[in-house]
Amino acid sequence: MKYDFRVRSDEICTEEGERITVYGVDVISEGAAVKTLKDVFCNRNDAEAFVRFCFYIAHPPEERKTPPADAVDKLGCCSAPFI
Repeated sequence: MKYDFRVRSDEICTEEGERITVYGVDVISEGAAVKTLKDVFCNRNDAEAFVRFCFYIAHPPEERKTPPADAVDKLGCCSAPFI
């Protein structure tokens, strides 16, 4: 089964009542989300780097676009731990 990974965004309300955008990942198979990770990152760039990392480890070498070290390096200081 082949999987694709996409950044998702959601709005949440903080304890102070402020609405903020948070990011997660949808795992897609055959056009449908089979797994959703919500509210994992506060920064879209971190979420995109994580998606690149997931793509790298889930696909055969000929389909890989970015080495995992590059994807992890781009995260810098993660806004949330890896799941």
